[in-house]
Formats: sequence, structure tokens, C-alpha cells
Amino acid sequence: MFDAEIVARLAARVAGVPVVIGSERNTDYVRPRLHTFALKSTQGMFDVMVANSTSGKHFNIRTLGLADSRIEVVHNGVDTERFQPDRGPGLAFRERLGIGPNTPLIGMVGSYKRQKGQDVFLRMAARVRREIPGAHFLLVGEPLRDDLEETTRFQSEVQQLASALRMSDCCRFMGNQQDMKAVYNACDITALLSRREGTPNVVLESMACGVPVIAADVADNKMIVTHGKTGFIVPREDHEAAADHAIQILENSEFQKELGENARKHVCEQFSLRVAASKLETIYTRCLRNKRGNAGLEN
Repeated sequence: MFDAEIVARLAARVAGVPVVIGSERNTDYVRPRLHTFALKSTQGMFDVMVANSTSGKHFNIRTLGLADSRIEVVHNGVDTERFQPDRGPGLAFRERLGIGPNTPLIGMVGSYKRQKGQDVFLRMAARVRREIPGAHFLLVGEPLRDDLEETTRFQSEVQQLASALRMSDCCRFMGNQQDMKAVYNACDITALLSRREGTPNVVLESMACGVPVIAADVADNKMIVTHGKTGFIVPREDHEAAADHAIQILENSEFQKELGENARKHVCEQFSLRVAASKLETIYTRCLRNKRGNAGLEN
């Protein structure tokens, strides 16, 4: 979101906006030199930056030299009214795919970019399939329009990998879906084995729907997913560990139910839209008060 960030900083200065809040939604990416120069050159044009992960905060401290006090962390919030357990839409979604109600189904939601690790997901899936022959796997997402050539190439690589692993018969490759609540509720588990992240909305949405998540130990995932209680955290690139936990969940329906209930409760308490909005309101209010207080001293 570099373009929007820079334009907003400049426009706010011209318009005389009293408080400007910057934003960081990712972490540990390779930033072009021109972007770094522009971001550093305009650091005086915002009051505080909000990062959606602690790793995003530390990334900006490390790469831009921002002071700790100028970056706040507010994790993404999820609409827990929209995303909630509802087996009906999930069963209907399965029926459209020709997947039975009792067939083990593991889903992954993410755009086709190497960062998201669809290749790691498939290697996990191949191991699960060997242990649970009836299991199926769902990949939801499309290539990115702003990097279409590279992400389309990666999508092709992933589909070729599925063929090489002899998984084509049990994998469903689907584009973006309008009814994501139905997608999550169709799954027994979701997995996000990314190589890097900010705060992944798909993890929060899945948990809000009462579906346990297996996530890679990147960014703030371990703050979102409580290992062994709401899902599992595995080392980055470790498809074997992910498969072990997936098999453990699929082979114990009571444990799966317990994880799902805990996941829903955790998200409602810690990562709802209400919680995120309250944290943002506190930051905005404090910045406004500080600015007005300083203006009063100057007058």
C-alpha cells in the first residue's frame, strides 16, 4: 500500500489535517530503494504508524529507523457476526463440489504468491492423504492482478506439483469465492503455511467460524493461534509437522470440536472488530489530544 501511504501523507500536509496515522500491513518484505527513500523522507508527515503485527512494527524500526514510540500495534479484527459456525452453508458448499458431508476436508485460502506457501500446503496434503486416504483438499484464491505474470506462473507450478504428487483427484482448485463463510464451514481444518505474513485475516475468519487452524510460525501467528488449544503452530516450511497435527485432529472428532470452540471464543474475545476499533479509537483520541494540547501551548 505504498502509493496510498505516500499520497495520504503529502495530501494531509497540504490540506492541514491535524493528525495523520500511517499504516503497515505486512512484514519482512524486500522494499525497493525508492520506496525506502520516500518513506524516510516523509517520516515527519505522520504522527504515529499503526502496524497490524509486532513483527511489522519491528520491521519498520529496523529498516526505517522509526522510534518505538511512533509505532503502535493493532491486530486485524474480524466480523464475528458474519463469520460464525454454520454447518448448513458448509454442507451446501461441499455438495456443490461433490464432497460428502463426512469426507475429511482441509482448506487453504490465499492469493497465489510464493509467500503464501501453497506448495508447502500440497506437500502436507500428500502426507495426510497417505495416512487418511479419503481426505480431500481445497485451495481457494487467484493470482494477483498487480503481479499477474509471476503469480500466474506460481499458480501453474502449484498445479503441476499436485499432479506430480498424484493429488489432482483429491484437490479442488477454486478461484476467489463470494461466500467465504460457507468455505470455512465446509472445512474440518484450514491451514496457512506462509513464509511471511502480517496478521492473516483468513486465520481469524476460520477461527471465528469455529474451524481450527494449522499455521506457520511467522509474524504474530503464535499470538493468534494458541498451540494445542485453538489449533497448532508449526515451523516455517515444515509440512511434516503440519501433517502430523492435521492427522491428529482428523482422527479425533471430539478434539476437533474442542479446538474449534476454543478458536471461536478466542477470536471473539481478542480479535473482533469491536476490539480493533476500540484500540484504534484510543490511538486517534490520544494523538488529537496531544496535538491540541501542543497547539494550546504554542498559542
